[in-house]
Amino acid sequence: MKSDPPTKPKNMLVRLFYPAYPQDQMRTRQNGAFQKVAECLYRYSSNGVYYARFESGGKEIRRSLRTTDRASAQRALAWFKEERKQVDPAQGKLTLGELCDRYWQTIQHQKPKTVERKTLIMRRLKSDWPTGRLTQITKIKPSHVDLWISRYRFGPVSRNQHAAEIKHI
Repeated sequence: MKSDPPTKPKNMLVRLFYPAYPQDQMRTRQNGAFQKVAECLYRYSSNGVYYARFESGGKEIRRSLRTTDRASAQRALAWFKEERKQVDPAQGKLTLGELCDRYWQTIQHQKPKTVERKTLIMRRLKSDWPTGRLTQITKIKPSHVDLWISRYRFGPVSRNQHAAEIKHI
C-alpha cells in the first residue's frame, strides 16, 4: 500500500518560528499566587519559594530569596535590606570628570613621576573620551574604553598603562 507524500506547510517561515509542540511539552501557566507571610516577605503558593518585596531609594524591589524555609527567608530578607542600605544611589549619577577629580586627590602621596603620568592619562580621559567627560559612570562600556585607547598611537606598554589606569579609576 502506498502512502501519500507529506505535504509541506504553505508558509515555511511560520512553521520555523512557531513549531508545533505536543500539548504535554508546552509550558502551562501556573496558577500560584503570592501570600503575605510577614512584613516585606511573600510566599508563592505553587512552589513555596519566598520573595522579598520592599521599597528602597524610591523604587520597589522584588526578588526571589531562593528558599522554601521561612527562617532562612527572613535572614535573607534582613541581609538583602541591609545590603540595599549600604548602596548610595547618588554614586550612580557620578560623571567621568568627577570621578577623575576624586581619583586625582587620592594619588597625591605617590612619587612625582607617577602623579605626572596618571595626571596625563586623566587629562586625556577628560578631553578625549568618546561620549564626553559628563558621561555617567554607569553608562561606560568596554567598547568605549577600546575606542578611547585606539585614538592614540603608542606602544603596548603605554596602551597597558592607560587600560590599567581606567581600571584603577
